[in-house]
Amino acid sequence: MTTISPILLFLCYLFSSLSVGFGVTNADSAVAKVLCDASPTCNSATPPSTSSTTTISDKNDKKLNATRDKFNRDGYIVLKNYFRNNDDPTQEESLVPLLGDDWHDFSLKYWNRIFQVLHEKGHISEPHHVMNDEYNNGKLRHPGYKEIVHRYPGRYELSLNRISDHTKEEDSLLYHDMPLLQPIIDKLEHLILSILKQHPNYQELPDGTKYNLLHSMLISAPHSLIQKFHVDTKHTNEEEHWPAHIINVFIPLVNMTTRVLGPTEVVPRSHVQTRFMYSDNPQTRSQAKPLGSSTVTPLMNVGDVLMFDFRTLHRGLPNVSRNQNRPMLVLAFSIPSFHDKANWPGPSIFE
Repeated sequence: MTTISPILLFLCYLFSSLSVGFGVTNADSAVAKVLCDASPTCNSATPPSTSSTTTISDKNDKKLNATRDKFNRDGYIVLKNYFRNNDDPTQEESLVPLLGDDWHDFSLKYWNRIFQVLHEKGHISEPHHVMNDEYNNGKLRHPGYKEIVHRYPGRYELSLNRISDHTKEEDSLLYHDMPLLQPIIDKLEHLILSILKQHPNYQELPDGTKYNLLHSMLISAPHSLIQKFHVDTKHTNEEEHWPAHIINVFIPLVNMTTRVLGPTEVVPRSHVQTRFMYSDNPQTRSQAKPLGSSTVTPLMNVGDVLMFDFRTLHRGLPNVSRNQNRPMLVLAFSIPSFHDKANWPGPSIFE
């Protein structure tokens, strides 16, 4: 039996200690040991890969935080190519065909069908949109109907929320071929929640509801007029500025690389000042400061996204084309405790 000198053992121990201090040992093993010591689930016999998903996750988190911070500061953000898979290795395919083909085609069918139903039910004189006083100032004007509201001359919002309430056979005639919506929601959800969870009143409901969602289509017909600047809701707190409690997501279904079809114009950072401008308290309104003349008009393609705080001043520009609608899919995400009752108060077109 071979014995090892105690002196030799001591020298081996001393050398191994010094070699770690001077980086003589394998660098990957040293890093692996540090990482494993910090992780109770790590197996020290298997060094972790130096190109782990942690790096990707950290990068995504930084990008998410930067996007959220910009939204909080400016009251809006434009996400170019958001529904393409160029920069997202977790997304197997682009959602652009779903938007530019399926949803675009559905918007035309739904647009035509809802005017037919309005005519059949005796609400309008013609089974299609007409730019005249009856349409601009008649029954379709706010409060309009649960399914459609004429927001401004030539500009209509068509609700899609009744898709989940097919209690009448005739309702299904409007929605039976509606394209998939869930992949679009799934793509947006992480960013949306990171914004909504900043609100002091945010709380997930016991049934697991993380947000309320209104979905609709906003269609600007040819020769539609320019809107006035407006907000879509008031602030939940007039004493101080709180983060967004409801977020508009505008998703174009056609390319809008020029102003011809009437893109949306926003006033950056106005979501802070509208707390004073739209207050019911005259004293609070008197504190409003001039907004200046700076506006932004994002020109977007199918696959891009415009997100803005409901309290941000915005307006639709005129559609000056001869015969092309400008359809957009609109998703409005709000904290679970907030329900938007102001924008869809009317009766159903089937009543």
